[in-house]
Amino acid sequence: MNIQSAAKDMGLIHSTIYSMPSLLAMIKKMTGQREESFILEKEVKAQGWKPFESRIAAFYLEKKMRGEYPKKEDTKILKEILEFEDQLSSFSIAGYSRSFQLGMYYKLWSIESKDLDASFQGNPMIGKEHTLELIRLTGSRVLQVDYLYIVLQHLGTYLGVDKVKYHLENGEDYFSLYDLLDRDLKESLIHNLLTYSASIDDKEFFLPLEL
Repeated sequence: MNIQSAAKDMGLIHSTIYSMPSLLAMIKKMTGQREESFILEKEVKAQGWKPFESRIAAFYLEKKMRGEYPKKEDTKILKEILEFEDQLSSFSIAGYSRSFQLGMYYKLWSIESKDLDASFQGNPMIGKEHTLELIRLTGSRVLQVDYLYIVLQHLGTYLGVDKVKYHLENGEDYFSLYDLLDRDLKESLIHNLLTYSASIDDKEFFLPLEL
């Protein structure tokens, strides 16, 4: 969702949230409003979309971490995610939440997953400075900064950051680096990209595959 557009068009926010009943129910619980008095547009406009988004994320994360919803959400729980979003801001297009979305995905991944790839055991944002170093070599902002981050994170882990950096500095593209992976690593990268794409309901990611 483009936050800048959504801020001007409440219809976009309304249709997105009301298309997901479980999310809508959680938001109602978070606001403490009775069914008959709940007005989504009023809640969002009172705070602004970005603060409202953070409240939703914090409320959901606390449920995942503690097994029950808090009486009041504490956005301090988002510190690591917001720092991650800020670090990617120089490489992403303003108005979108893709870096925040990826940070949430990684945070939930670290909470829920038990059998992760050994390279990403625990919190996948640990060691992110190496991936950020590789992203800096792109020299431009991209809309899908989340996919770029995932690809470079995997390439850096599988091939080594120095090797990836060397190839990128010499003008080689990501496909050339992908070809350096063996079959198992290629499948692992594609599997993790598809898993992420499915988790955020990004149907456009599948279109170019022509399966």
